[in-house]
Amino acid sequence: MLAHRLFVTGGWRQDFRQHTVSIADFEVTSIPSQEKVLNVHKQVLTDFGHRGRVTCLQVKQWADGNVMVVTGSAQGAVSRMRFRVPLAPGSALDQIQMVDPDTDTDAGILCRWQHCHTDTIAAVDINAEKQQVLTAGIDGQLHLLPLDWDPGSAASTSQTCYSDQKGYVSYFAAQWSSMDTFVTASTTGGLQVWDTRKRSCRQSDLKWGLTGAPQDIGKGTARQIYSVATHPSQPDKCVSGGSNETVAVWDLRFAAAPVAASTGKQNAGDVWQVQFDADYESGTAPSPPILFCTDDGNLCRVDWAGHGAAALNQMQDNEQQRYNSSSNGHVSDLLTEASTVHGFDVDGTDIVAVVEQECMCYIKRRSQTF
Repeated sequence: MLAHRLFVTGGWRQDFRQHTVSIADFEVTSIPSQEKVLNVHKQVLTDFGHRGRVTCLQVKQWADGNVMVVTGSAQGAVSRMRFRVPLAPGSALDQIQMVDPDTDTDAGILCRWQHCHTDTIAAVDINAEKQQVLTAGIDGQLHLLPLDWDPGSAASTSQTCYSDQKGYVSYFAAQWSSMDTFVTASTTGGLQVWDTRKRSCRQSDLKWGLTGAPQDIGKGTARQIYSVATHPSQPDKCVSGGSNETVAVWDLRFAAAPVAASTGKQNAGDVWQVQFDADYESGTAPSPPILFCTDDGNLCRVDWAGHGAAALNQMQDNEQQRYNSSSNGHVSDLLTEASTVHGFDVDGTDIVAVVEQECMCYIKRRSQTF
């Protein structure tokens, strides 16, 4: 069986000595009946020069085949590009059509869209329903950019700035949780949920620790949340990844402690990216499994079956020890490398991971039931 896995990456081209955004393809040859991969061939279809290092990247595909790519840079600029993918089964890769994001013509380019931050952009996320792009930076600013925003207009970026902490707070992560709400993680610790209809913000209770693990209590701001991911169908559920391989599943209504939490051993690496695992059936577990990668070279999965039940109820201080001992899920390693696993993405049961040593890893898993 032959399958293609299209993906977009940000990187560095040594031959051109410049940062790039590339559209590439994994051609996977496998025998499904034996759950065996025979060969994986990577092909770069096209790449574009990018001003500055790509610090974050978001891809969103619509039902009509249109794909929008938005990137953030270390210089505080947001860039975007569009292309169309053929929807008919068996379509060739040369049928992918680049589109100018501003004029909707076939002359597709990577456009530097808006220079709205004064420092590194930590996160970008596309709201397909509201046609807005959320950006969060270490300069303490949050911006909401309409997808039809004209970079050549006389309007200033102050009109797109949703919140400005004037550098007193730095944001590490941000993601939409519904059409009107998004969640952020910053140097203040915990999570913040913003409602664009009310222009309000709710903060998680820090009594559960800055990363959602009670073990953090009293340890100051040394431990932080560096990545968040919202549940695709449950807007009140979110997972975070932070210091010391800590991941936590939160109820964004903040009515109780995190639903479940897992923290690594002493001196474990920090979590760089976290995501709900789509390959599961809920069963009796309090939360779906979680995938995360760390700066010490691990790509892991956390299963919560039989764990964290005590955290589903509101708990008093004398119940904290029960939460500590029962909430850690079962962590299994999917990939172990000698250097940082920078990020990953999931397509069904397949995983593509990016490793610091200028390589990519393709993992094909069998479908599992929990």
